Amino acid sequence: MHEFFHAVSVFSNELASVSWTALAVALGLHLVKILLRTVAYRNIVRAAYPEENVRWAPVAGAYIVGVGVNSIVPGRAGDLVKLYLLKHRVPSAAYSTLASTLVAETLLDFVIATAFFLWALVIGVVPSIHAPAFDWEKRFGRGFAILRDRRRYAREVVSWQLASWVSRIASLYWFLKAFHIHATVHNALLAQVVDSLSTLLPISPGGAGTKQGFLVVILHGQASSARLLAFSIGMYVAVTLFNVVIGAIALFAMLRTLRLGEVLSRAKAAESKGS
Repeated sequence: MHEFFHAVSVFSNELASVSWTALAVALGLHLVKILLRTVAYRNIVRAAYPEENVRWAPVAGAYIVGVGVNSIVPGRAGDLVKLYLLKHRVPSAAYSTLASTLVAETLLDFVIATAFFLWALVIGVVPSIHAPAFDWEKRFGRGFAILRDRRRYAREVVSWQLASWVSRIASLYWFLKAFHIHATVHNALLAQVVDSLSTLLPISPGGAGTKQGFLVVILHGQASSARLLAFSIGMYVAVTLFNVVIGAIALFAMLRTLRLGEVLSRAKAAESKGS
């Protein structure tokens, strides 16, 4: 976390030079990315429960709450809250099935993120690291129903997720521009590699600390270390605040409460019952 706190200090010194217009564009594209992913995720859940009327709005609300919680609570607690909210919107749903829909949602992401990581290795910008193994011990079942129809999966999930990846890279491009780092598609892709690497070590919310260290190494030479740190912490703060705000709005709209601790306790209790 030393890199993170050092980055905060550097960021405060660089704040005056931020391009607020570019920052607003970046956050707008970040929102587009999230909304595109909610459509894909709703289609996955709908395929798992074809007998239910799975509407987009509650699924999107649960998804956005999950994004907000994951931004400030480590250990993917947001996913647990997301499943808890979905369970109450899809009466016949089982937690094991909803958990497997999370895996179905990450399949394309895993492929794309792996491709970016291998590309970064080939061009020699990623240092040698030892990443922890994934623990995806989930049940196979209804949550993977959409994968049985390849055309439907391509049409209702892959298309929306690919669009979300385009928005994600475009958002990173504008974040680079906001902090006056050479903005190119190449550098935006490298910033995405950093983001993917930091998620492998979920020891802090949003990969704080881990992300700052990786960024200085991978984008070395594109700007001074101080400016790279300012970019990293500035983007982290902006995205975290944005995610928390829209997550809080969605949580209040769904449960009429902002007591996150209480919601987490209820979600953990409901999951333990497995109902």
